[in-house]
Amino acid sequence: MRAAIRRPGGMAGRVDAKMAGTMPAYTLSALNVRTYPLGENDKILVALTRERGIVRLVARGARKPRNRWGGRLEPLVRATLEVSTGRGALDVITSALPYGPSATLMADFDRLMVGFRLAEAAVAIVAEGQPNAAAFDRLEAALDLLAEGARPEAVALWCELGLLDVGGYRPELEVCVACGAPVADSAAGPFAYSALGGGVRCGSCPGSARSVGVETLLLLGALRDAEIDTVRGLTRPLPGEGDAALLLADTLQACADVRLRANDMARRLSP
Repeated sequence: MRAAIRRPGGMAGRVDAKMAGTMPAYTLSALNVRTYPLGENDKILVALTRERGIVRLVARGARKPRNRWGGRLEPLVRATLEVSTGRGALDVITSALPYGPSATLMADFDRLMVGFRLAEAAVAIVAEGQPNAAAFDRLEAALDLLAEGARPEAVALWCELGLLDVGGYRPELEVCVACGAPVADSAAGPFAYSALGGGVRCGSCPGSARSVGVETLLLLGALRDAEIDTVRGLTRPLPGEGDAALLLADTLQACADVRLRANDMARRLSP
């Protein structure tokens, strides 16, 4: 038996090597965003993590009819992942321990769709391999609010404003993004908003911008700085929330430089 263990070419040596390859190298707090196939049996998981930002990991055997993963790798499920260093470009998930309220969210289609919209926004904002704990915390808090029954429209606006802020794309709502003149501190108008410019634009400055009501600017400003308990307490439709959803969807698309399905969702919310 001792000789078999020492022989590099023996069965024991191969078993030991296989076991060593599955030892976890690090642990991640992860929020699953999406999966896509890899070969016949495996999946690649795209997740937002507290420790490493956006990551792509391999889940071995996840496409088999009977696999050990169950629903632990489904989108919007939060899990503590143990990961081993892979031989190729991607590391390998060795275990996934779910946490957080996911079943309640999965049971409500409208809230689930808002969750997908916010996860998509997070992927667009957070860099791959770059830790962004603030973005992770904001998205996690938003999913908790949705699961608790908070108003989805308010949660979506609050979360997107937070993601833009921590991603370095904080919308300017008080002064013109072109000339710096105060434009949003009065009930007078007209006002305009430039998604490419990243905020409000005064009537004196030319450029591509869409008209926006003062109630929309006030709502965006209030939700941008709101505490989570304030969002939890919002139960009725808010003045300007449909237009605000459109503005933020366009801003996210402009910042990420990709087409986001969030735009389509925002237009569904718009009256």
